[in-house]
Amino acid sequence: MHLRHISCVAGPGRARLLSGASVRWARCGGCADDDDEASLAAGSMSRDEAVAKLGDLIGEAAIKQLKDEQWKARLEAMDSLAARAAEGSLAASCTVVVQAMAHLPGWSEKNFQVMAKQFEVVRVLAETAPNFSKRDGYAAVCGLIEKVADMKLKGPSFDALMAISEALSPAFTATLLHKKAAVHKNPKILSEVLNWVAQATAEFGLGSMNVKALIDWAKEDLASTNAGVRNSAIHLLGVMHRFLGPPLGDMIRADVKPALMAAIDGEFAKNPKDPGFTPSRTSRADLAKREAAGAAGTGSSQHGRPASGSNIAEGAGGYDMDELMPRADISAAITPSLLESLGSSNWKDRKQAMDNVEAAITSAGGRIQPQVGDLIAGLKPRMTDSNKNLGVQALGLLASLAKAMGKPIDRAARALLAPALKNLSDNKANAETGKASSQLPDCMKALALGSSDKAGEVREAAGRLVAALLQKHSPAELGAACSHLDPAQRKPALEAVSKATAMRTSTSGRLQAAPATGAVGGAGAALRSSTTRLPVGGVRTSLTLNKSQHLAPGMAAGGRGEAAAEGPLILMDSRKEDRARKGKYRPAKLEIRPDEAPTLEAEFSPLLSSHLKSLMFHKDFKKHCEAADAVREALPGMYDEVMSVLDLLFRWSTLRIAEANTQVLVKVLDMLKEVMAAMEAADHRLSEYEAKLILPVLVEKAGHNQDKIKADHRELMRRAALIYPPVKVAAFVKNNKTRVACAEELGAMIDRSGQSIYRASLAVASAPGKSGGPPPESMLAGLARQVAERDNALRSAALASLEVVLVAPPAQSGGPGQVPDRGAAEVHRQAASQAGREGGLQ
Repeated sequence: MHLRHISCVAGPGRARLLSGASVRWARCGGCADDDDEASLAAGSMSRDEAVAKLGDLIGEAAIKQLKDEQWKARLEAMDSLAARAAEGSLAASCTVVVQAMAHLPGWSEKNFQVMAKQFEVVRVLAETAPNFSKRDGYAAVCGLIEKVADMKLKGPSFDALMAISEALSPAFTATLLHKKAAVHKNPKILSEVLNWVAQATAEFGLGSMNVKALIDWAKEDLASTNAGVRNSAIHLLGVMHRFLGPPLGDMIRADVKPALMAAIDGEFAKNPKDPGFTPSRTSRADLAKREAAGAAGTGSSQHGRPASGSNIAEGAGGYDMDELMPRADISAAITPSLLESLGSSNWKDRKQAMDNVEAAITSAGGRIQPQVGDLIAGLKPRMTDSNKNLGVQALGLLASLAKAMGKPIDRAARALLAPALKNLSDNKANAETGKASSQLPDCMKALALGSSDKAGEVREAAGRLVAALLQKHSPAELGAACSHLDPAQRKPALEAVSKATAMRTSTSGRLQAAPATGAVGGAGAALRSSTTRLPVGGVRTSLTLNKSQHLAPGMAAGGRGEAAAEGPLILMDSRKEDRARKGKYRPAKLEIRPDEAPTLEAEFSPLLSSHLKSLMFHKDFKKHCEAADAVREALPGMYDEVMSVLDLLFRWSTLRIAEANTQVLVKVLDMLKEVMAAMEAADHRLSEYEAKLILPVLVEKAGHNQDKIKADHRELMRRAALIYPPVKVAAFVKNNKTRVACAEELGAMIDRSGQSIYRASLAVASAPGKSGGPPPESMLAGLARQVAERDNALRSAALASLEVVLVAPPAQSGGPGQVPDRGAAEVHRQAASQAGREGGLQ
């Protein structure tokens, strides 16, 4: 059988995917080169020969029953055949029985009970016959595949396929199934085959499968036009993620559309990596190899299932996971012209060459073979490039190469060690960042392992490690480095950081208690990061933030003893500006990344008390309500701390608002109103970065069907205009989902702030568009266009907003001439109609 998925050799300059695991898989029970369809079918008996030999086994009377037109007679004969198979009397003649059933009653049997008995016979023979061969498996698969999508026969067919996999290998069975299903006219067949492959992977472990073939199948089937096939492919990837973890996402991300990748990331979140997996099934071929190698556990059952206590190796079924993951050969991309560009005197050529290498690594899924030609020698001069930015890029490229190549980088990149170490003496910030960026995740992984170790001295060493890390990095930075760890490792690492941070804070608080309660400015003001002071002068009034009302650290106004006993509710943080530089948020658009929740938890947790952290990131929505209340009540006494993590608090609020739970929504909106009121009282402005985090979700969810919640949204937009330029707030009020609420809010903003709201949009609309395209629509033109909409509520809201412009004094509005004719005419018509009605009433 020709396997188009076993090898994938790309054209010049593209990665060629190969895997040592694929070669090992072919030798260890997968479809080898001589297992093509022609060779498997070559030993098949003719119909007459197979029926004659079956008659010698079960008698002519049984053969006559199998040929009978009455389904009950055929069922009786199959019952007898199944009973003999269960007794073991047919095990030696399994080839005759399987091949004869293909003709009599045949795989096209119409009665599902008779067909179910055929599948039962196949299952029993596969379990008991020691000479069950690949030809027998091939003959059975040809019949089984047609019924995997039949609701009445799906269970028996899946069981028979599992038994065949135990007798031969799951990789052999999966390859036969997928090859036939991929060309089948019924997409349900392919969907169910993928579901069976996922089930087989979950039960046998990934070590018994061809990982590269599975990834290729998933990529191919994700492009299917059938939703069921795509969903099954996503499910298969989720099962694979239990074994491979996050690297699996890197291998497919470049070939999958973002919307589909978001669904895949969601499936990955449901199936975290499980390093303690033990397979519930194993093939007889694998057992024989392990026993021969002295690595098999004892107590295997008769049918190839490991008994309880069997020492089958974890996850991969006894194989190294890194070995199973395919690696790409990028040697074709390391061309002479690329190496020449690496040594070019033009810095742009050198940069482009390194960009091309990074692109090749990315296209290979972040896993490459060590055959990189003269790339290492070409990179050596770039480590000490006169252009420091290129030197930093070269360091980052070396880190990417090391991660992608794995252990072989130790020997291949020794020549780069000396020039790379020279950068340690470079005191420029970007060079230092390049040196440390690739080390911090490894440190956090070591911290996770050490802090959960049984040995006390190891845990003490982990404590010293986290203390040293906190001297150089903020808790938020350490938390961000934990975001790429597996959940089992992330939790102990975050707990270690939180514990060490709380200890440092409580110690410094005792040593500096007097200064800390003194001056208003100092470190607190310096750490407010991108939240800037309005240029209106005056001393902050503490809300009215009266220092005499300052609560005990971490204690809410309600007196939560548990929170107070463990230290501050929120810790001061100085990394907000760094997060602002790294954050990529599109203005005026709600955008929640699939990994936002775990990423935020990793960044925010080290800055929260364990009590507040447990509330904020609990699965129970009631805990989220308590978290919002705790922050709101603690705000008067922890204003500086809240401002230092305002971006993280806004991101958490966005997640909670987007969940659309009414109780949580009310609590979060109340908390945000208090935060904005405190900022207004303290004469602070929102930064552009912070506005992008909270305003889009307020606009997106403004059209709530409850008047109170809708009013809360409007109130928040009003308060936002007091701490952020109203013109910029208006730029966010554009959303097709909540057009009525947006139109009403624009009218209210124009009424409050006057012509500046829409004049800015008129100036932008009068300028030429980007790249010569049409200019964006002005605010007034957009409102005028909505006047023609059929939705009465939208028409009324747009007319009301335009009326505010038209009835305003000329000095304020700039004259009605700025309103498009269509909108102005409609407003005047409505006004005349209203006047006529009022006159008639008089």
